[in-house]
Amino acid sequence: MFQKALVLFLVSTVKFMFAFPLAVTFNFSFLNTFIITTAGGIFGVIFFAFLSQGLIAGWRWFLNRYVYPRPAIARRLRFLTGDPAEKKKPVSMKKKRRYIRLRKSVGFWGIAMLTPSFISIPIGTFLIVRFYGRSLKNILLVCVLVVVWSAFFSSLVHFAGVTY
Repeated sequence: MFQKALVLFLVSTVKFMFAFPLAVTFNFSFLNTFIITTAGGIFGVIFFAFLSQGLIAGWRWFLNRYVYPRPAIARRLRFLTGDPAEKKKPVSMKKKRRYIRLRKSVGFWGIAMLTPSFISIPIGTFLIVRFYGRSLKNILLVCVLVVVWSAFFSSLVHFAGVTY
């Protein structure tokens, strides 16, 4: 029983949506499913929020230390890093409006809503930390949405009998 709960916890930290059919195959009750997947999702959000901040800082340190001082390496890795000296092409007004509309319509809330359900928790948390910072408000909101999605998917799987 403990091994099954641990597997469910670990699956819900990485790919939240796949944990619920797994809970049904393990014959967990609604309450057990809800508690374990919620705990796993919240742990995943907090873990990857701190890990992604470190990864971003480490990547910047690596670029500044090893890539940018060496022009030969920077030329070869331009597809990964972008050339800091290279001028960017101006973006047309049509593209700017599209980016602004996308950011305003989806923005933080869209990424936060989709993180537990459709985007995996590590990728969604990384995007939120990268674009909006690692503030307590951001992490807390994603954790609240993990609880909401956990209640929704647990209800869907246990009471409606939906298996996806």
